[in-house]
Amino acid sequence: MALMLQIQLTDGTVYRYRQDDPATIARTLDALEPRRVFEQAQLMIHGFRALTAYRVANIEALRIECPGMPQWPHLAPMKTCREIVEEEFERRRRDEEGHEQDRPEPIPGEVHNVYLEFRLRSGAAVFAHGEFAATTPLQERTVIQHIFERKYFQAEVGLNGVLLLNPANVIRYALYPGPAHPPSFALDLHRV
Repeated sequence: MALMLQIQLTDGTVYRYRQDDPATIARTLDALEPRRVFEQAQLMIHGFRALTAYRVANIEALRIECPGMPQWPHLAPMKTCREIVEEEFERRRRDEEGHEQDRPEPIPGEVHNVYLEFRLRSGAAVFAHGEFAATTPLQERTVIQHIFERKYFQAEVGLNGVLLLNPANVIRYALYPGPAHPPSFALDLHRV
């Protein structure tokens, strides 16, 4: 059993680390818990007589792969979220175009699909498919208005992995389909 950690920085560089010791893996996973990991000033890594410190403000994403990964909860209203490839995202986005009027009014508690695009400070993009529980229009607008204030964004990767995005380095996000009740201050424009 091995833990693989990939750190992606705002300048586009990527660093990879590995740990094979089960006790150290457990401590590492605890330290990488999503509710805390992006709140600290630095992330320090030591091994093989070396010490490396990363300024958390410059970390865009952490990709963690390990058999037996803990099932960290998603932030409401998300139920699940899984990383997908750009081609699948674009196909789903195109499928949604022109169908905005066909969607039924969401019923609170009902589970719906959403396709997400996150653009990071380095220019990299992350695409995901999620399931969320429909909320009331007021709750929906509140979640959307405060999405950049979240502590993290999370998507499962493969069978044993998770991708954690640092919201401080997400410069744009897009949801397809968009909300049934967008905020009143959102501009009514169509992507070309």
